[in-house]
Amino acid sequence: MSCLKVTEQCIKDQNVCNRHLTPQKKACPQNRKHCNLNNCHRAIRSFYGKISPDLAEMLVFCGCHPSDELCLQAKETLHNNSCANHMDTKPTCLHLKEKCFNEDICRSRYELFQATCWGQLTRICQQGNEKDCLSGFTWDDWSCTANAECMAAYINTRGTLLQVECTCSGVAKDDQPLCELFQHMLNYQVCFSKLCHYLLSDIPRYCSF
Repeated sequence: MSCLKVTEQCIKDQNVCNRHLTPQKKACPQNRKHCNLNNCHRAIRSFYGKISPDLAEMLVFCGCHPSDELCLQAKETLHNNSCANHMDTKPTCLHLKEKCFNEDICRSRYELFQATCWGQLTRICQQGNEKDCLSGFTWDDWSCTANAECMAAYINTRGTLLQVECTCSGVAKDDQPLCELFQHMLNYQVCFSKLCHYLLSDIPRYCSF
């Protein structure tokens, strides 16, 4: 479903969706000068914790055609991209993972997402050095378990550092493969490309994330 349609439905639902979306919008201003990342993420976690799983799925996986300005504005309202997804300096994906692991909520939600969606590979690498183990896989090895539990685990990462944009630019050569794997897993959401095509049949190929 398009983000515009989802937003309209949310606003009409005064008792649940809009009532809980309003505090999130206040905590995640579009003007980044007024953005407090921790407060914004806390509000996002609260929002998704108070709505139904079905509604959360529609909100997270909505999309827009890139020429649809009204839809893109609605998407910004829903996902707070300018505040929730950015740091003043874009971190490397490995640094972001390290920062995530220093926060109990982020670490536990990352571990659930990793185990639920990428469990086969991570189980293989539990016994040895994660860096050497994961770096030994090719892109074809990184297949995701895109089932309902995986979708729920991904939605559960909203409102954490895991939704912040990261880069592998400037990463040491030896760390580049591992960084790109984490970027592949966290940023590009290859898990859900087929799901997006199904959910967004009216606007194919455009997923929000």
